[in-house]
Order: sequence, then structure tokens, then C-alpha cells
Amino acid sequence: MSSNLTGVWFGAYTYADGGKPVSFMANVDDVRGFLSGKISEKNTFAEPGCERLLAWLDGSHDQGLVIFAKTYDGSGGVNHTVSYTGRLNGDASLISGRWTIGPYSGGFSMSRPVLTPDEDVARSVIPLAF
Repeated sequence: MSSNLTGVWFGAYTYADGGKPVSFMANVDDVRGFLSGKISEKNTFAEPGCERLLAWLDGSHDQGLVIFAKTYDGSGGVNHTVSYTGRLNGDASLISGRWTIGPYSGGFSMSRPVLTPDEDVARSVIPLAF
């Protein structure tokens, strides 16, 4: 059976040319291997005056392979889609792989804390919004 990836993930993506990594937070819902959610990241390339970029996450995972699309919501004038493909580690706490958009690509990794069952229940009652 596949791991459930629901939760808050913290990560960063990098550019192939070696630029500074861009950190992000993803709030992921996993329903039987289908992923949805929201991503928030610092604005590093959009219109000035927009502090953060927001995006929708839509994808799936199976047998350790994680595939999702990140579609920016228009904040900062950005509305393109980036494809992500990664691998899940053994305890389902880390996803790492590559992102692509047209001829551009780079790496990414995202992780979440591994919680005990009691910690997991406590986390589920805290509303997450951004």
C-alpha cells in the first residue's frame, strides 16, 4: 500500500544554472494516491510588489513515484504550469526529483516531519491557511 502524503511539506527548487534555491511550502491533500493542494513561495521572478506567489498542486503518486503540476494562480502576473517528477523515500518524509517547464529544468526536494500517531492527531486539528 502507498503512503499517505497528506500534510505540510517544506522544500526548495533549484535552477540548472546554479542560481539560489527558492524555498516553498506545500499543503498537500492525498486521497487514494491523488494529490491536490496549494503551494506558497517567495516571489523571485514576478512583478515587483507581490511578496509571495501562490499556486495549485494537482498530481498523483504510486509505488514511490510522485508526479504533480504546480499551476500559479495569477498572483504577481504569473499563471504558468510547472511539471514535477520525484521519488519518495522509505519513510515517506522526503520527495526529491526534477521540475520542467518547456526547455527549462532544475531540481527540487521537499520534506515533512515524521510524527508519532499522537502528534499526527494533534496536527490534524490545527487549521492551515495561507
